[in-house]
Amino acid sequence: MKIPLFDLDWTLIKGGNKEHLDSFTYSIEKVFNLKTSLKK
Repeated sequence: MKIPLFDLDWTLIKGGNKEHLDSFTYSIEKVFNLKTSLKK
C-alpha cells in the first residue's frame, strides 16, 4: 500500500535544513519511484 506524502506547513521543504530536504527527496523516491531535486 502506498500512502501519499505531503508537507502541509512546508517544514520539510523550506525548513532550511539539509536533513529535511534529504529525507523528503528520499521518501518521494522510495514511495513514488520518482527522482526529485529540491535544491535551493
